Amino acid sequence: MSVSVATDPRRIRMHREPNGSVSVTISGDRVYTAVGVVRAAPLSDPDHFVSIVDATGQEIAMIKEPCALDAGTRRILEEELGRRYVSVPIRRIRSARNNAGVWHVDVDTDGGRRELLLPDLGTTVRHVGGSRYVLQDDAGSRFEILDARALDKRSARQLDKLT
Repeated sequence: MSVSVATDPRRIRMHREPNGSVSVTISGDRVYTAVGVVRAAPLSDPDHFVSIVDATGQEIAMIKEPCALDAGTRRILEEELGRRYVSVPIRRIRSARNNAGVWHVDVDTDGGRRELLLPDLGTTVRHVGGSRYVLQDDAGSRFEILDARALDKRSARQLDKLT
């Protein structure tokens, strides 16, 4: 079932199954098993418009205001979104160099030092408003610069090469 309007969050209840999967009950409709959650605008508006999808990716429901869900459902939703949209903060950019069309970016993150491979800057480096940037490496991992203005001067120069 594909819906074009938001489902009333008071009608939605999520449950964690013993195997770790998530099921959702929509009152007045039915129970859906093995569902996933997807943000409609993960970069520009991550706090609104979350879609619940079935195993084939078909939309079951759209939640305009996830904050209006009951506490238990909201907790499960946030856990699932956290798994899907992992983003590691970048604290410093040590270097950014191009080698045969692939950018090698050496960064310090909250999880330690990493080398990111960015094959196409047009699709792997995104300015998402204000001074926030999201970088997605060749393996699909996401890294985030929360505030480019807070970077040290060397890091800011390296970021300028990428933008």
